[in-house]
Formats: sequence, C-alpha cells, structure tokens
Amino acid sequence: MNRSGFTLLELAIAAGLAALMLTASTTLLVRGLIASQRMEARLQTIFALEKSMEGLGQELRNAVALNDLRFTGKGDELTFATAEGPTRLSQVHYKMVSADSAKSLVRESQPFPSGEQPVQGKTLVKQLVRFSVVYAMIKEVEGKPSLQWVQAWEEKPPQQAGLPRLVKVQLESLDSKGRPCSVTREFLIPHGVLRNLSVES
Repeated sequence: MNRSGFTLLELAIAAGLAALMLTASTTLLVRGLIASQRMEARLQTIFALEKSMEGLGQELRNAVALNDLRFTGKGDELTFATAEGPTRLSQVHYKMVSADSAKSLVRESQPFPSGEQPVQGKTLVKQLVRFSVVYAMIKEVEGKPSLQWVQAWEEKPPQQAGLPRLVKVQLESLDSKGRPCSVTREFLIPHGVLRNLSVES
C-alpha cells in the first residue's frame, strides 16, 4: 500500500505563500482603513465649511440696507442687517478671531433695534486658516454697466451706498489630520423694496 503526502519542503513553501498572502491582505486592509479615515476627516471639515456658508448665504440673501445700519465689510469681516422674519431684523457680524495661536470663524448677532438685549456669539468653524471676503458693485464703464470687485465695503455714499450686488466668500480650514480644506462661494444679494429703510426704536 503506497502512501502519498506533502513533503516537508512543500509544506514550508505552502506556509510561506500563505504568510505572504496574509501579509499582503493585511497591508491592503490597513491602507484602506487609513484612506477611509482621511477621507472621513476631510468630509467632516468640508461639511462644517458648507454648513457655515449656507447660513451666511441665507443671511446675505435676506440682507437689507438701513439708514441706521449700513452694510460694511472688509477682507476678513462683514457686518449687516438681515431679515429673520416679516417684522424681525438682526444685526450680524462675521469675523475671524484669534486665540491661543488658533483661529476661528465667529458669528455675532443682536436684534435690531437692540434695546437692552446682549450680543450673542457662536463659533462656526475652528482651525480656520482663511476667511476672505470681496464685494462687487455695478459701475458704468463706457456707458455700459460693469461688475467691479472691491476689497472693502464702507459707509461712503454714494459710491458704495446700500448693498453690494455680489459677495464672494472663501473659507479654508484644517481637518483633523492637519490638511487644508477650502470652499468658495458667490452670493447674489437681491436689491428690492427693502433697501434704505429707517427703523424707529
């Protein structure tokens, strides 16, 4: 009766191949897990930026120009009145704040007219790298209306009275892995019957 089986060499080769396959599978699994964690961190940061952009955009679309509170803005902050309802206005202020070598995007709001109600502040984005704002106005160039971008919107009528036509905002932040994520949006501000209102306190 003949007995057939694996030799010691064949068993060693098979064990070695199995070990190589296991090592390769583990390496691929670890790399996939790391890539997934990086993507999740990036998506969470972009989601936070998009959420802040959505809120700012909604308030800009509801912005009104008041004689007592004009729209003002610089490269890294802006202040304006926004309609939160048919009979309710608020003054909002978006700005970049530095604390302990870290920067954050902060939104401050106060009912307008404020009376004795305090300013309420909320941090929207942490690990902020950039908060950049530019403003667009319509100017006549050779008899034709043209869009012109400016770095600041000041209380200096008639050149910049009222509201800008467009506001371009760029937000850049670091994700939990320290990599930059950036979102840029342009918001159109409607110009209608609510501009240049006076609100009596």
